[in-house]
Amino acid sequence: MRTRLVALVASLAIGGTLLAVPASASLETPSAVDVTAQAGQVLTDQGKARDAGERDGKKGKKPRWHPVNHAFFNNPYAGDTKRFRIEQYLIKAIKNTPKNGIIRMSLYSWDRQEVARALVRARKRGVQVQVLLNDHQVTRAQLFLRSSIGGNPRKKNFVYWCNASCRARRDNLHSKFMLFSRTGGINDVVVLGSANFTLNAVKWQWNDMLSMTKQPYLSRDLLKVFNDMRKDYNYNRPYWTFCGNKSGKCNSETDRKYLRVFPRNAGPKSDPVLQMLKPVRCLYGKKGHVKRTQIRISMHTMKGPRGDYLAKRMRGLWAAGCDIKVIYGLMGFPTKRALGAATLRGRIPLRSTGFDYNADGEVDRYTHHKYATISGMYAGRIRNMTFTGSSNWSNRGTYGDEIIFKLMGKKTLRQYNANFGKMFSGMPFTRNAYTTTSSVYRVPVKRISPDGSTYTQLEKRTITRTVIRPDNMLGQGATWEND
Repeated sequence: MRTRLVALVASLAIGGTLLAVPASASLETPSAVDVTAQAGQVLTDQGKARDAGERDGKKGKKPRWHPVNHAFFNNPYAGDTKRFRIEQYLIKAIKNTPKNGIIRMSLYSWDRQEVARALVRARKRGVQVQVLLNDHQVTRAQLFLRSSIGGNPRKKNFVYWCNASCRARRDNLHSKFMLFSRTGGINDVVVLGSANFTLNAVKWQWNDMLSMTKQPYLSRDLLKVFNDMRKDYNYNRPYWTFCGNKSGKCNSETDRKYLRVFPRNAGPKSDPVLQMLKPVRCLYGKKGHVKRTQIRISMHTMKGPRGDYLAKRMRGLWAAGCDIKVIYGLMGFPTKRALGAATLRGRIPLRSTGFDYNADGEVDRYTHHKYATISGMYAGRIRNMTFTGSSNWSNRGTYGDEIIFKLMGKKTLRQYNANFGKMFSGMPFTRNAYTTTSSVYRVPVKRISPDGSTYTQLEKRTITRTVIRPDNMLGQGATWEND
């Protein structure tokens, strides 16, 4: 299903045609080095949209709804209010985008008609709507939206399926981010995280989306990425980094915001995640009052050679004294063995969200997160950081269109850690990823008889061991999204 032919055949069923853009389309290629070269024009365009947006609603009347700086999480075990929390927030953002506003979206999967209808209504009231999607599926919701707004990415309104990755020669468009020029009376709203617009994302997955308001420079940076993606290259574009500030000059360790944009060839000496972990110092504080840097990870997929060396790095940090806990959806056994190898401190606390409800050997419910939090000594100072985005800890996590975003601050970290704590608390949300077994054996014990002589007696002893075993579950069931 990863060809334009599939999309073309599906669209002909409803009378549409797919308007493809060749890789050589005459669209200006942005510089990969000078982040600020296009900033003036981009901010001018954003300013025009904002000025138009000032006229939304009745004169002098404040919008009833407005976006917030907050992380949103769904709970697949809860009722519809909590299950649909992310989707409902984004639908409200769409509904409250005013005439002449602009909505841009990059997503891997989409089958939600409710969201498509909200975007069609927005377009009818004069909102620009631009959507980029991966080409692994073409759903009725996607076709309905494209039939209403068009499919040419060179136009102001479009729904377009990239051929494999948009900025790479292989793999997928996998990033999930949304840009609103203005919604609910507030400008430059950015939303990013792990969630797709699918029913699967609501019913079977744990997902997160981080909403940030009044972000003109982060919007500028992501707009540059989006406009480069819409050219749909058939070769690898450069690896980009941004920091959401006016100058565009970045420091990955100390900047409050830091965005990594893939593709990138990664290995044990060049992996961005290893670079993120390098400044961590596990133990800090004064003698007698030593503290441990805390790391929490909720990861959809950890496997392959990349999963193995990232797992070894985490185990090294654990051995050095860091307070680490890990949750996963699917983990390769070699990766699990590397992460769970015993140290003098024992093993890293590890729990799985992968459950097989159909008893068919396939994971049915699982975390879809790709987030991590770090709280403690980092780059010489005590910092609180949250990392989220679309990139898994697997070989494919760097091949295609992926993002990893860092945001410093206690407020966001506490929101993510609260979500992690709820999941880690135990059944039914997570299960112990290690297997505990007990063995009974006999040992010789010396005894003293009443007359003072000694003798040897065999007595029973029970020893409890924590062992590592394969899950024997595959990530290819009906509800599994291999992303």
